[in-house]
Amino acid sequence: MSITFPVLRSIAVKNYEIFPGQDDGGISHSFLPGVTVIAGINGLGKTTLLNMILRVLIGPRDVVREDPNEPGFRKHKLMNWRSPKYFRQRVSDAAAEATVDATISFGDTTLRIVRSLNNLEIITLESNGTSVEPSIDKYEALICQLAGVGSFYDFHFLVRNLVFFLEDRRALVWSEEGQFEIFRILFLDSKVATKFGALYDAIQKIDSRSRSLLTEVNRNEKQLKQNLAAVGQESSTQALISDLQTQFTSISEREETLTDRINELLNDKRDLIAKIEQSKLDLEEARREYEGSQQRYFSQAFPGLNDTVQYLFAHLVSEGGCLVCGNRETDAAERIRELASNGQCPVCESLPDQQENVVSGPKVNAARLQKLFLTIQKKVVAHRHLEREKSDLENSLRDLVASRTEALKDQEKISDELRKNKGKLPTDDESTRELQSAVNVGRKRLNEYKAERETLAQEYSGLLENARLYVETLSEQIKTQFQFFAGHFLAEECELSFGVAKKPIGQSGVRYDYPNFSVLMTSGVFSNSPRERSERDQVSESQMEFIDLAFRMALMAVAIQKSGNAMLVLETPEASLDSLFVGRAGELLRNFAGGHGEHENVLIASSNLNNENMIPALLGLNDSKPSSKKERVSRIINLLELAAPSAALRKDREHYAEAYKKATGL
Repeated sequence: MSITFPVLRSIAVKNYEIFPGQDDGGISHSFLPGVTVIAGINGLGKTTLLNMILRVLIGPRDVVREDPNEPGFRKHKLMNWRSPKYFRQRVSDAAAEATVDATISFGDTTLRIVRSLNNLEIITLESNGTSVEPSIDKYEALICQLAGVGSFYDFHFLVRNLVFFLEDRRALVWSEEGQFEIFRILFLDSKVATKFGALYDAIQKIDSRSRSLLTEVNRNEKQLKQNLAAVGQESSTQALISDLQTQFTSISEREETLTDRINELLNDKRDLIAKIEQSKLDLEEARREYEGSQQRYFSQAFPGLNDTVQYLFAHLVSEGGCLVCGNRETDAAERIRELASNGQCPVCESLPDQQENVVSGPKVNAARLQKLFLTIQKKVVAHRHLEREKSDLENSLRDLVASRTEALKDQEKISDELRKNKGKLPTDDESTRELQSAVNVGRKRLNEYKAERETLAQEYSGLLENARLYVETLSEQIKTQFQFFAGHFLAEECELSFGVAKKPIGQSGVRYDYPNFSVLMTSGVFSNSPRERSERDQVSESQMEFIDLAFRMALMAVAIQKSGNAMLVLETPEASLDSLFVGRAGELLRNFAGGHGEHENVLIASSNLNNENMIPALLGLNDSKPSSKKERVSRIINLLELAAPSAALRKDREHYAEAYKKATGL
């Protein structure tokens, strides 16, 4: 075990709008051995600051095809970070001038790195005060040397899945693949660990190529069989194709005829619509002329009538209906026209020689009025005929369109049958020979892949057996440490059991024996005998978090017995803890940071200012001899003062200041 953990000694964030600091000086903090608390409320950037610390170490790269819920057993290769805008999209100036400057120790070596928060490029790189070329390649090579790992992938995995316990954490203890990746990196010689990764990738690559090639060979064999079988069916298939082509031609001609007829009717419809519109205009014009003549007629024939009575007669005679009672079916119109043409009064029906307030008959053109009325009637009949003609035409169009739709469906159906049957025809001899050759070559290559995979698998199995035996020698230490840590987090008894997990590489079917710890825990039902919890959903959400944290801490505690000290960075999950256990959990975390090996560990924990006891427990305020206020100040990054104030802080600053004072004693 020669792994050396990175330990953050100082950090300075400059020109980043989320962390203006006091007097726009940004954030600058030195981390003492032991606990440092990042205190704040939601929206002040606790997670952002922790991610800065993470990305200072691992840079702008992530694991290829990484499963966010299942760490381990992926291709041992890194790619560009999926969220390159993470820091710049959080501020208005895209973090153009923002930097993060960190000092990190690896045993006796101190590394200083300055990164741009716009793109995480390295600006400055120093090792024990000596400048190093600020490139990704130089940085990663230096990290591998200082951490004692065989590849930067291993360092990346170690930091993401063991050192950091953030919001997006993945449960390591319930991941058989993740467990072995950590064992491989932590407890094996770096060359052996690198060999494991290389062999795993090689086996997985051969497995993937074998499956792809097998799919291709099977497809070629299927086509080859079809070609050979189709030779005897050629004549009957050709006859069927000929019949289908005849049907297709007939239906195509019918569809074309229907289309031509539809286009003709559409043209007729356009012409008919134009006639109908003109008919409407002519009818409206005749009605206006008739109404004017009516008014003139009654005013001339009966000058004694007032305007209202004249309008009533005119409206009635024009078949507008009676304005008095509303009846539109009355025969009065015809009767009034007949009386008027004879010079009789339309009210009392008196003869002309009996009337006093009338104009003599020659001055009244009753015949012209009757002629206009007959003209209107003819135009109404003609307009109605045009409307009926339009309705009949539209019905014909609907029938034709439906027939053409059916013809198109039949056309498509026969076209599909033609394609299927043409596909049954045998290909030429040259194509068949090429398929046979491809099948032979593919089968030969599959056998070569199989032999190569068996050789690699044998070597991998040998290394894995040695690794399993070595982890087994450490298993009691790991179980003891786990039981200690879990006992401070949980009321139930919780322990580990060591064994093996059988897992394949890829889909080859070969299963390998990986060293593995399973979780045993009591419950309300099984209060005296812990039962295995093989899946994470067999425990509560809070239990899952603290079991996994206890497992990580146990691994670190065992690993640093020889390598000195370590760092643990976490977002404290106090919301998941029973109030009784908050203080115990905080005390445990503080004790973990208080010393293992020659040097003390560094624990960086973010925590909300709530009514729980996590911050006091982390700072040791419940001890008989609590630390001084000066020391407490040096162990707190107070985002209430250093971060850009959120709406909640601007509104209730006094409340949160009081909560900070209560939690820290400052």
